[in-house]
Amino acid sequence: MRLAGVVVLYNPDNSVAGNINSYIGQLDILYVVDNSDLKNRALISRLLQNEKVCYIDNHGNKGIAKAFNIGAENAIKQNCDFLLTMDQDSRASENMMERLIEFISKHDTKQLGIVSAYHKQPYQTKCYYLKKSELIAYVMSSGNLLNLSAYRKCGKFLEKFFIDMVDYEYCLRLHMMGYQVIRVNDAVLFHKEGDVYSKNGVLKALHSPVRTYYYVRNYLYVRKKYKEKFPDIIKTMQNNCIIAARTNLIYGGQRLKRILYIIRAFIDYGAGRYGKA
Repeated sequence: MRLAGVVVLYNPDNSVAGNINSYIGQLDILYVVDNSDLKNRALISRLLQNEKVCYIDNHGNKGIAKAFNIGAENAIKQNCDFLLTMDQDSRASENMMERLIEFISKHDTKQLGIVSAYHKQPYQTKCYYLKKSELIAYVMSSGNLLNLSAYRKCGKFLEKFFIDMVDYEYCLRLHMMGYQVIRVNDAVLFHKEGDVYSKNGVLKALHSPVRTYYYVRNYLYVRKKYKEKFPDIIKTMQNNCIIAARTNLIYGGQRLKRILYIIRAFIDYGAGRYGKA
């Protein structure tokens, strides 16, 4: 089984090299797609010392979906079977890759769409799960082994989304085509999702105002496309969308700007305007 990986860079600092080193050893090739406007030359030079790294300058921020598609298409040309999708801030635990690979080796790959790691946030002291692995509705994009055979059948990640909901939409598309999305709970990924704000001991993930725009706009598209086929999943997504928007409005600051971005999300969705805000 040949494994490729793709990691998306956006204005990274030098610590990203350590994250990449946590998983590159189990890959045959890693596509480093750079969406940065200002390149970190020192980091690039350091990464290219590893012969497994293929650096691709995306000439500006074209979005995470475009970067993933670049990785997938190149991996297919290299006859790879699975593609590990990563963001720059995620780090694999010591046994994450081995456990994902072990799961794949013991199951029929014809049914597998994505085999995902368990995402552990910095504020979590323990991983909470009852089963070693489980079928799930959707996963975040980092720490996933994507079956490239499924990718060829289901098509590309939606580049018009730019960022946010790219991963969720793709998981639903995999389900539509009869593929499974599975999380291997003892394969742990250390993942940072936005900034963390503590209120009365409750931790909240916060994002910039424009990220709220992308999340709401793209959710509206996903709801329309999949609500009849997956009503329960869409209901859960809707609740999460409302909670995320409300949390960011209350705790994230720049309230007026966030409100205006949410309004714009509805307007742009209605007008069919996508891409970068």
